[in-house]
Amino acid sequence: MVEVLVTVLPNVEVVPIGNGNYAIRTDLARVISYMDFWSELVEEVQLTATATDKAITGGNVVVALPAGVTITRVIALMKFRAIENIHATLANEIEATAQDIEVKESVGGTFTDAIDITQGTYKIAAATREGGDVLIGDIDVKAEVDGDGTYAFQWKSAEATQISLNFNDVQMGLRVYFRS
Repeated sequence: MVEVLVTVLPNVEVVPIGNGNYAIRTDLARVISYMDFWSELVEEVQLTATATDKAITGGNVVVALPAGVTITRVIALMKFRAIENIHATLANEIEATAQDIEVKESVGGTFTDAIDITQGTYKIAAATREGGDVLIGDIDVKAEVDGDGTYAFQWKSAEATQISLNFNDVQMGLRVYFRS
């Protein structure tokens, strides 16, 4: 007789089926999947030296989930190809005010914090352009992003230390975690 040692993973069960054979049974109802939904490309999001709520115009995301799923978590994503400081003589960065990327359902929603933006980030020398990045939020926004729909974004209290800190070729996204 051969003894089989098996490491059992969550949602997986090893079941004897006779004659020394085993089957693996999974509980797919407990498996968490995710889908990413992205906006159209926004040419530029420009921060000035004055704090203002800045709509990310064109950054709407349309969510279309498979039928019958249960949303377990939603996070926001922001991707930009380049960052540019067009001030000729001074370095630039995110100003000291509390800033967030916010999301809301386009019709009838309320803007909800989705990605924290920290003071002093994206420091860039005068008259310089650098490669971009992807920001992945850690705030669960499923209370606002609660199913199929169109969602809008804004940068709350957007402010740079100098005039014109530009984020180029921006896309906003939503990562929706769900189970069947």
